Amino acid sequence: MKKKCPLCKSLQTFLFEAMESKEYFICRVCDLVFLPRKYHLSPTQEKKRYDLHENDPSDEDYRNFLSRLAKPVKERVKLPARGLDYGSGPVPVLAKMLQEEGYEMKVYDPYYVKNDSIFDENYDFICCSEVFEHFASPGDEIEKLLNILKVNGILGIMTEIRQESTEFTNWHYRRDPTHVCFYSDKTMNWLGENYELTRYKISKRVNIFQKK
Repeated sequence: MKKKCPLCKSLQTFLFEAMESKEYFICRVCDLVFLPRKYHLSPTQEKKRYDLHENDPSDEDYRNFLSRLAKPVKERVKLPARGLDYGSGPVPVLAKMLQEEGYEMKVYDPYYVKNDSIFDENYDFICCSEVFEHFASPGDEIEKLLNILKVNGILGIMTEIRQESTEFTNWHYRRDPTHVCFYSDKTMNWLGENYELTRYKISKRVNIFQKK
């Protein structure tokens, strides 16, 4: 049975790797590597993993890590502006950092801040820090985000990019059981082309998209 790509919905997928009693597939259209839903953790199991995360607002190393996304967003979005930290986790450190810079921030997380009213508003920018790899249905998620992003608004995505040289079997990113989708540079180009976004490749981990 064909596996539908959770990003572009194509059925042009084939087996990429099989290991640890799991099968990973790759899409010929958008180059996404994904783990089918039958292998995903349950919501309870997933939340237990997230509860172990230590997101301390006073941790300078963590703030420096988040600044990889915050800095290029700030360079492109001038005050005053409203932003959304989507997938903020138990402690919305990124939102706090941007609030400290004068931005009005909202936060959303399906486990910790499930406030669906955020979808009734529009935003100058949306940040997804280490979030896209967790999406079971990334195509649906990005469409929801673009619907609430203003024209010329910024979508900032930080996720580790799968390189051609990546040894997928031993890749630390794959070994996190909450990570179910893996993006390549080709995938990021597909996002820009398919959704008519201007892509800015900031680093190996950070991509900025501007809505036209």
